[in-house]
Amino acid sequence: MMERRTEESIAAFRRAASLNPSSAAAHAHLGHIFAFAGRDREAIEHGEDAIRLSPLDPDMALFLGALAVAHYTAGRFAEAVRYTTEALRLRPGFQGGQRLRCASLAQAGMVDEARSFLATVRREQPQLSVDWIRASVPYQTPQLMELFLEGMRKAGLGED
Repeated sequence: MMERRTEESIAAFRRAASLNPSSAAAHAHLGHIFAFAGRDREAIEHGEDAIRLSPLDPDMALFLGALAVAHYTAGRFAEAVRYTTEALRLRPGFQGGQRLRCASLAQAGMVDEARSFLATVRREQPQLSVDWIRASVPYQTPQLMELFLEGMRKAGLGED
């Protein structure tokens, strides 16, 4: 997924889920891949399966993060805010969740809160820039990357 080999990643984790349908990890990974590919319905289905299979999982914040990405890429920014808020309650240092919360708040019209939160995030992630996001955040299409960057720019992230 990080190399943007979407279909290969989906095939690998579908195979894992078929070999062990009770694997919360396999469903969580499928949820992430589908979310970053903009396939929100499939992402939510697998994310909810992961939560159902392991409701007290120590990686619950990551499960919720995938659901947040799915809602963000589908344009349901208030839902993305809700899921990132819960993910960060469970794991405050979850940097992917922090970035997505910034973009989600901004896209949901809560620009002042997004800008304030981004200032906090930048203290922990001083390398954060548009270029860093393009290189490091695994949105699978240029359109999805631009949607995320639009939210980050609204939150106050500059180009450098």
